Amino acid sequence: LRLVYCLHALNHVLKDYRDQGLARPKVLIVIPFREAALRIVDIMISLLKSDEKSMVSNKKRFYSEYKLDNKDQRRGAKPEDYESTFTGNTDDHFRIGLGVAKKTLKLYTNFYASDIILASPLGLRTIIGSEGSKYYRQNIILSSVSDPQILSLFNKHCCNYNGKITLHRPETKGSISQVVVQLPQILPTHKDPVLAQTLIYVPSYFDFVRLRNYFVREDLSFVYISEFKVRGIKHIIFYELPLFPHFYSELCNMLIENRQENSSCTVMYSQYDVQKLTEIVGSDRASHMISSSKHIHMFVTGE
Repeated sequence: LRLVYCLHALNHVLKDYRDQGLARPKVLIVIPFREAALRIVDIMISLLKSDEKSMVSNKKRFYSEYKLDNKDQRRGAKPEDYESTFTGNTDDHFRIGLGVAKKTLKLYTNFYASDIILASPLGLRTIIGSEGSKYYRQNIILSSVSDPQILSLFNKHCCNYNGKITLHRPETKGSISQVVVQLPQILPTHKDPVLAQTLIYVPSYFDFVRLRNYFVREDLSFVYISEFKVRGIKHIIFYELPLFPHFYSELCNMLIENRQENSSCTVMYSQYDVQKLTEIVGSDRASHMISSSKHIHMFVTGE
């Protein structure tokens, strides 16, 4: 996908002569980390090469600021998808302008003199100005998951007068099919007041702060951690469904070391979680759960 949108961006800059706006920049690519900017620039350099060697200005400076030596990183300590996402330079405050010609790529050009701008959300926010003509731009949003916030962004702010289109994956069986531990799952409330060794998964930082403050105020014994594997868990509570569906099966399968019959997984959800719920339990089950008059649904692995 990265190769495809880089090719599309270069083709748009070099060949679309009808795109004559009020400012020179034609393409904005919003990405999370400097490592992503590095990969994009490397792809663009390779695409601009022909029989002759392409010219890249400020290349040495760019690599010194965006490239990171990974030789000292300890591999295998985190899940594969985590290491793939957070490899390289993970600084999330950057912006860089690119000037493009047929065989030349200029790095660190002035923003209003640039053809392409690469920026993180934080880096973009510090330079953003007044609102432009939003009906005359092409928006491309790529995501491996379907998230209400992304859909809201698409529905409210992608307003091209030629229309818009969204593509979804076909119906899925959900990541619940990858849970190998036999335990009851998917309950909207956790009624047992005394459950030792319980892990509460909280994806939102704002919810985490609210929950942490509540535990402190109620003088409850707890610890909080981030992005680590935990042993000795007997019960899991999902305060909210995870954005990435495979997180669900990964956390449930952490209970396999416990091997006790009274283990359980409890999930709180609402009608606004239909996209996330579909990715967890599958399309058919999610449709039934959301439309059902019952407020409690239980699945047991293997059934």
